[in-house]
Amino acid sequence: MKVLKRLLIALLIMVLLAGALVAGAYFYVKNTYGIDVFKTIGQLKTLGREVDEAELCPNAFSESDMASVDDEINASVDGFISYTEENGYKVNFDDLPSEMKTVIKLTDKQVGAVADTVVRQEMNGEVEIADKKVPVKLLQVAFGDIDESGNADFNVVVRLDLKPLTADVDEGAKRFVGKYLPEFLYVSSTVRVTRGAGFEFAVAHKTLTLNNLSAKDTEEFLGTLDKLMGIGTAQTLNETIGNTVLSSLIGSETQNGLAYSLKNIGATGYTFATENGVNYFEVLR
Repeated sequence: MKVLKRLLIALLIMVLLAGALVAGAYFYVKNTYGIDVFKTIGQLKTLGREVDEAELCPNAFSESDMASVDDEINASVDGFISYTEENGYKVNFDDLPSEMKTVIKLTDKQVGAVADTVVRQEMNGEVEIADKKVPVKLLQVAFGDIDESGNADFNVVVRLDLKPLTADVDEGAKRFVGKYLPEFLYVSSTVRVTRGAGFEFAVAHKTLTLNNLSAKDTEEFLGTLDKLMGIGTAQTLNETIGNTVLSSLIGSETQNGLAYSLKNIGATGYTFATENGVNYFEVLR
């Protein structure tokens, strides 16, 4: 009986010591890095759950939407969009006719389809995050809350391949979160787009969510990853994704995009507008 009692006391001491070590490690990480380990573990578990793409992207675009883009754009700019069975759709930035005939109006699904084509064609299907080229797949675009000036809330859902971001992280960070991260992250990015003169635009962070996380948990989790891996905050990631997709639509002197590329044949700018209850992205002339 005495032996059993001593054994139980020894086990209790070991449990208490283990608990003290865990608590000590928790408070050390919390105080040193500002990271709540237990909360981060819970967020990682949520991230690891399977994502239902159909539920996440109820307004996803498809190849049929790109076919309607072909009809709409080529009616104004003959031959700007082409298609072959071997290579699919292509935007012919270097082979323009002499005139843009009419204003181009695209719905959100059409915008998603053409943006996906341009991002793959002109940006190699990548977005730059933390100085690394990260493969990105566009899944859905939606825009709304359009005001009289043509400013709009712009949402895009993308799938990011995390391998370039996790490949070079230090072993400590990899042990803590790297091995628990899913291979892909689904990112729902919403920015406010403010029009400038001509083809100018600016984006401002609104909301960002990852997989099944809430916006608040997403912001906290990305804050943790930024401290461990230097990938940037929720705001910087959101604005990076928003700028990338909008650059494919609007463009500039340094980036091929739908609207700016038509400047020399009659395009004067772009806007977001609502007509008969339908939201459009328009290239103006």
